[in-house]
Amino acid sequence: MGKDKIIVTRPDKITAGGRLVFIVRIIGVLLGNKRQYALCFRQRSLVKIETNGIGYLLFIGVIDGPERDRILVVLEAGTLQSDSSICYLSSESGYRAVLYVYNSQQALIYRWLSSSQYFMRCTVSSGAKYAAAAALGQEDGMFQSSVVLFRTDSEEILRTIPIGNALIYDLHFLPGNTLCVLCEDALYFYDLDGQCLGSYAFEDAYLKDYTLDGNGFVTLVMNLYKAGNGYTALTVGYDGTVLGTLPISEQILDISASGKYLALLTSGALSIYDQNLTEYDVSDNTTGASSAVMREDGSAILLANGHGTLYVP
Repeated sequence: MGKDKIIVTRPDKITAGGRLVFIVRIIGVLLGNKRQYALCFRQRSLVKIETNGIGYLLFIGVIDGPERDRILVVLEAGTLQSDSSICYLSSESGYRAVLYVYNSQQALIYRWLSSSQYFMRCTVSSGAKYAAAAALGQEDGMFQSSVVLFRTDSEEILRTIPIGNALIYDLHFLPGNTLCVLCEDALYFYDLDGQCLGSYAFEDAYLKDYTLDGNGFVTLVMNLYKAGNGYTALTVGYDGTVLGTLPISEQILDISASGKYLALLTSGALSIYDQNLTEYDVSDNTTGASSAVMREDGSAILLANGHGTLYVP
């Protein structure tokens, strides 16, 4: 595989014969944003797995047989850490949700059976010492969200963090085991004791896009209206402080972050920024590109028509 181009093939369905269920390590890049793809290595071939926008997920196994439902759930609700620790949600008879955690050697180290709560999302810390799940419940006729924290060496729940009457979109363990929780109306950062380290409220704006992948910052794309191209991109530090804001009048096709850089692809250009949204580089040579993948060294991959091309500032 060349350094400046990634060839992607898309099978009609994922197939894996036999009874073995196993996790495949990432060797490529996650492609796209709202509909992400991953390149993985399996039996000396590249396989493209659609993860339906959850991201960081790479799992393949038996697709025909008793594991079929489990694999489909995994593809929608799993998280893979940078050290290849993974968690995912599934279901079993008699339980509302089952949480599985694998370490970096892809060995199953933890399983939690939930008989009383529905889990919507999950995440695992680097090293697989901690896991967290977004839980959905009900109180006085209204739905209530919470985050359930687990230690993978304990049979008891570590603690539950109440979120309230707001839907949890995503959650992710950041460096230092800070937990980032993205809700429909606000962004929160918690430590393992359940203390809120900082937050950012969306107020009257609508969340249109986001990425949690930056190092030291989270990127949000907001709009004051449900429709239209009046966007504002902003970066938020792990204490809830706004680091930078940027008004954007063009249609945003994709955003991607890695390290201290952020790539923002519009209908007219690819722009690369630092965490304060200070422009690092811009290129208008993006014909046909529909998504971008930021790389930690400041370069980016532009994706168009089934393959990617490396862009170096």
